[in-house]
Amino acid sequence: MIRFESQSPKRSILLLIFLFLASDGVAIAAFEERLYSTRAAALGGAYAALVNNNFAIFGNPGSLGFSDSRRLNILYGRSFGLKELVSSGISMPFNIEFGNIEIGLSRFGFSLYHEDIVSIGIGKRILNDAAVGLALRYLSTGISGYGSAATIGVAIGVSMKINHVLNLGVSAKNVNAPKLSKSEDPLARSLRIGASFAVEDNVLLIAEYQMEENQIAVYRIGSEIEILNDQYLRFGITSNPSSFSMGFGIKLNRIDLNYSFNTNQYLDAFQFFSLGYIF
Repeated sequence: MIRFESQSPKRSILLLIFLFLASDGVAIAAFEERLYSTRAAALGGAYAALVNNNFAIFGNPGSLGFSDSRRLNILYGRSFGLKELVSSGISMPFNIEFGNIEIGLSRFGFSLYHEDIVSIGIGKRILNDAAVGLALRYLSTGISGYGSAATIGVAIGVSMKINHVLNLGVSAKNVNAPKLSKSEDPLARSLRIGASFAVEDNVLLIAEYQMEENQIAVYRIGSEIEILNDQYLRFGITSNPSSFSMGFGIKLNRIDLNYSFNTNQYLDAFQFFSLGYIF
């Protein structure tokens, strides 16, 4: 039984609302698809075909094979307009002889409910224009008054540069069907298939199809436009639920700043900020 004695009424009500949303048939569940890339968030949530995506450890681990720089990535976001439902993350890739490794930490939630992910992944080019990746994710969650649970999820991915204008990507999450407890159903497995197409040197189009267990398929379309040197505008739309996103990215020497704004037909906006420092 949940105990609220030590919590304010407002925070207790917030937890009850969140637990209701996490129950049967509503949009939120433990370790659902959450974004930890501000760039992808601005592109309608599409990331499978991005070969140079930051926070690849939380997206398509196959794109790690094309990582050619060391950079520290930090993300902060707020969901549904609630300051309590915060997403935060940090990641760092390393280049080694065998391939590229990335380590990442993330948290979603607040003191009454939170989800933590500790990830380590490796990506390697198997051909000049193709790469494969594997990520292990330690998933832990805690609910005030209920306790905590943890499991390990496995993600795999493939990233391909077909030619100088077309990239393809495939990413699968929770392929090992992990369970937070013996009595619960496995965490949902999902598959993303995406393509990106450089219409012009400064215009990128991206499309993605996502399948997840017991869910309606989701389609995503996004566009990234380089308006000035290393300055980008981004837009995206998503189905199920219908949503619109937009954002920008600015690179200043070794600093990479990104922002995204996402809104849908049911809930208040999501906003994400990220900062990258290139070593």
